[in-house]
Amino acid sequence: MKREKTVLILFLIILAVFLFFFSNQKSNASQDIVREIQIIDQREVALTEIEEIIQEESIVIFGDEKNELYKDLVSFLEKKNYPYTKYLVSDSEFLNKLDSYKKEYGFSLGMSKNFRYYPIIFIKEKAFSGFNSIIQKQIEEELKQ
Repeated sequence: MKREKTVLILFLIILAVFLFFFSNQKSNASQDIVREIQIIDQREVALTEIEEIIQEESIVIFGDEKNELYKDLVSFLEKKNYPYTKYLVSDSEFLNKLDSYKKEYGFSLGMSKNFRYYPIIFIKEKAFSGFNSIIQKQIEEELKQ
């Protein structure tokens, strides 16, 4: 009789431990799902913000004010009175915004196919890396459409 009680108590303890760990795993899984949903929501918000900027401004540029190609681009845009939004390397949101745009556009035209040269320019459905007379003509053609 004493042995049966001991076995029963051990069984109940094992059952309680099992239930504790099982319920803990479920709550961890649900927390993971909530985190994943929040990450997806943040990405959707970032993409929505990009789409709004693209619609509001026809040109978005990323660069460094000290870069000569950036200076040439800004001079060209201002002479033509083209509205643009700029993100400078000194901006706290620079890398996050640039990464979002890169993911949205996928590749760049111009001096590099993979966004290697600044300034990086986003116009409508095209992206350009670097700036020169050829890219300037492509920008003008894109804006005429």
